[in-house]
Amino acid sequence: NAINAIPAIDFFIFECLGFAIISIFVWIYLFVVKKHTYNPFEPKELLRCGAATGETFGTMTFTLAAAINPVLTAPIASFYCVITILLARIFLKEHLSKKQYLYLGFVIFGIILLGISDIFGI
Repeated sequence: NAINAIPAIDFFIFECLGFAIISIFVWIYLFVVKKHTYNPFEPKELLRCGAATGETFGTMTFTLAAAINPVLTAPIASFYCVITILLARIFLKEHLSKKQYLYLGFVIFGIILLGISDIFGI
């Protein structure tokens, strides 16, 4: 429904502008106060800028999703911590104890219950 999405898109645009304005102020602060010329295209900064861009994109996507469908956004966004733990286990070879796996299962079960209650209005 395009009529309901217009305010969400406006909010999304304001969120983007907010990040852009803050980044300009930080760059000016670095240049004027700290006397440091920041170049995001230096090889050592490219990865950091990519990570920051990804985080900003995630935040803006969450904002848009919350504006369009707030009922389902909270349970889905709650999986962020679970996904982070699982990816750390897979890619960083982090070791979890049995107790941690148990608590992770409780968190997943709670998120599923939250989603079901939001969907069915329980």
